[in-house]
Amino acid sequence: RRANSQGLAFLFFFVAFACPVTGSSTEAAVFHCCSAPEGRVMLLACNASQDDAIFAIKFASYGARVAGGSVCGHEMNPTCGADVQAIVQGRCTGHRFCHLEASLFGNPCP
Repeated sequence: RRANSQGLAFLFFFVAFACPVTGSSTEAAVFHCCSAPEGRVMLLACNASQDDAIFAIKFASYGARVAGGSVCGHEMNPTCGADVQAIVQGRCTGHRFCHLEASLFGNPCP
């Protein structure tokens, strides 16, 4: 794991996911973007008052944050990060809500 000057790594996980638009006659989606630091639990959730389920994971990464990176795209440092989209899809797709934590993803910084 890479570290800052104090010896601590600043690792984050980033996820962009989609929920259906309730009552829409088309296949409309609402995309949500989240980030959380290592040590915190991230909750992905569709409308809590409906039975809508997460149906797509557009992006998911875990690693060191790139300075100036946006929350829904290219936040991951390529030398200290991992694409975790498949893991998040497996845990969250089809569920109304999903809890994620960094321990699921292993060490992204060799």
